[in-house]
Amino acid sequence: MVSKLSGASFEIYHSIIEHNPDAIFVVSIYGIIEEVNPVVTNIFGYAKGEIQGIPFHDIIVPDQVEKFDYHAKQIAQGNQFKTTIKAVHRSGEILDLQLKCIPLIVKNEIIGIFCVAKVLTELTKNTFSLKQLEGRFNALFNSIADAVHLLDLNGNIIDVNPAFEKLYGWKREELVGKPSPIIPENRLKYANLIKEKVKLGENLSGIEVDALRKDGTILTVSLTFSPVRNVDGEIVAFSGVARDISRYKQLEVALKESEEWFRLIADNATDLIAMFKPDGVVKYASPSHELVLGFLPVFYEGLHILDMIHSDDIPKVESLFTSLAQTKKEKIIEFRHKHWDGHWVWMESKVIQILNEKGDILHFLALGRDMTERKMYRERLTYMAYHDTLTGLPNRRLFKERLDQSLKEAKRYERKLAVIFMDIDNFKQVNDTYGHDAGDELLKQFSNRVMNQLRESDTIARLGGDEFTILLPEFHEELEVERVARRIITSLQEPWKIEGNTLRITSSMGIAFYPKDGTNRHELLKSADSALYEVKRSGKNNIKTNAPINKSLLV
Repeated sequence: MVSKLSGASFEIYHSIIEHNPDAIFVVSIYGIIEEVNPVVTNIFGYAKGEIQGIPFHDIIVPDQVEKFDYHAKQIAQGNQFKTTIKAVHRSGEILDLQLKCIPLIVKNEIIGIFCVAKVLTELTKNTFSLKQLEGRFNALFNSIADAVHLLDLNGNIIDVNPAFEKLYGWKREELVGKPSPIIPENRLKYANLIKEKVKLGENLSGIEVDALRKDGTILTVSLTFSPVRNVDGEIVAFSGVARDISRYKQLEVALKESEEWFRLIADNATDLIAMFKPDGVVKYASPSHELVLGFLPVFYEGLHILDMIHSDDIPKVESLFTSLAQTKKEKIIEFRHKHWDGHWVWMESKVIQILNEKGDILHFLALGRDMTERKMYRERLTYMAYHDTLTGLPNRRLFKERLDQSLKEAKRYERKLAVIFMDIDNFKQVNDTYGHDAGDELLKQFSNRVMNQLRESDTIARLGGDEFTILLPEFHEELEVERVARRIITSLQEPWKIEGNTLRITSSMGIAFYPKDGTNRHELLKSADSALYEVKRSGKNNIKTNAPINKSLLV
C-alpha cells in the first residue's frame, strides 16, 4: 500500500496521521491495520509495531464484527459511514468508540479505509443518555392523563402538558408566564405555601382548591407539587399535578346528605334496620332493636350477625349470603333471633347488597320485623287446613297425602300397607238422645281410644261425621292388621262416660290391603268402604276383610 501512496504528498499525509488529536487507523481493503497514530497506541495499550499488520476485527468485540462489516461495505461503494462500536483494550477493558470512516482513493481506485475514532467519555455518554431521557420525559409529559404544569419559583407557568390544556380550556401559549389558574382569592395563600415547602425541598400533596377554567366554570382540583432540582441539587422550579375531583366532591356532599337521611329514617323506624360488612360484622343497628329484641343498638356494633341467630338457622343464613354474593339480588329470609331475656323471636328480614361503582359489595342492608305472631298464625292456619278442628286428628286432605306418599314407598320398596274404614255404630241415635254436645264428646273420646291402639307410624283421620280411616303403612303379614283391628274393637267395648251418662258403643270396620285389594288410593278406599258396608249389613260391631281369618290367633 505504501507504494501506491508514493505518488501522494507523503509529508502531508504523515502529518495528518501523527498529529491528529483523535485515534487514526488506516485499514486496507482486506481489513488489515496498516497505519496508526500515537493516539491509537495510547488508547489501546499496544505498541505501534504490535497493532500494525493485524485485522481490525481483532481489536473490536466479537459480536460487533458483523456490525463493522456491514458499515465497511459502504466504503466499497465509495460512501462514508459513522457509527459507535465497542473495542477491546490490550488489558481486556471494553472501550466505547465513536467511529467515522471514509474511503482512501488514489487515481480513482479505493485502496483502503481511513478511520477516525473517539473514545466516548462518561460525559459524552451521559449527554446521549440525557437526550434519550429528555425524549422519554417529553413523551411521558405529553401522554400522561393527569394535568401537569411546571412553575418557576415565583409561581408562574413554564410549561403545561396537553391534559392540562384540556382540563382548563387554555392553550399552552396562553398560560406560559402566568400564575396557575387557582381562583384569585386562594392563589396567594397556596403560592406562599408552595414556596415554603419548596425551599425545604418537600413535596406537597392533597391540596384541594377551586380553580378557574377559561369558560368561567369553577373546578375543584387536588394538587400535588414537587421540587425540580438542577445537577447541583439546587431547586430551580417545581412541578404540579392537578386532578379534577369536582364530581367526587359532589358525590361526597350527596353521600353525606343521603347518610343523614338514612340515619334520620333508620333511627325513627319501627322496623329493624341493620348494616353490616361483607364479612358479617355489624356496622349499624337501629334503635328499634331495643324495642323488639331487648338489646341496645350499641351492643350489636362489631358483633357478627351469626352470633345472635339460632344454631338451627345458621346454615340457612350462610347459604343466603353465598347466594347474595353470586346473584347480587335481594333476598328474604326467616330465622330465629335471640331476645335479651333468652327466648327466641322469629324474624323476617329482607337483605340488600350495597355495591360500589365496580359492582363489588360494600356492605349489606337488612330490613327486618318481628313475625312471631304472624308465623304462629300461619302455622295455625296450616294446621287447621290439615286437621279436624273437633278431634285434632288429620282430616281427609292430610290422610290422602299420607296415603299417596305411603303408596309410592310401598311400590318402590315392595312393601304392604292397609287401609281401614270405620264408623261408630248407631251414632245418630246418640246425637238424637243426648244431644250434639254429647255426640262431640263421644267423637273425641272415640278418637283417643283408637289412637292408643296404633303405632306412631300409623295414621287415623276423621273424614267427617262419625267416619274414620286408618292407614297402616308397613307390616309383614295381613294377620298383623287384623290383630290391630280386633284390639280396637275390644277397646271400644268398655263403657263410655258421656256427660254423666254411661253408654255402650261399638264400631264396624272394613279393611283393604295393597296391592291385593287395590294399587291406588281410590281403589283401596273403595274396597275398604265396601268391606265396611258388608259389616253393617251383617250385624255391625265387627271387621271385614277378604283374607281368611284364623280366629284362634286373634286377641
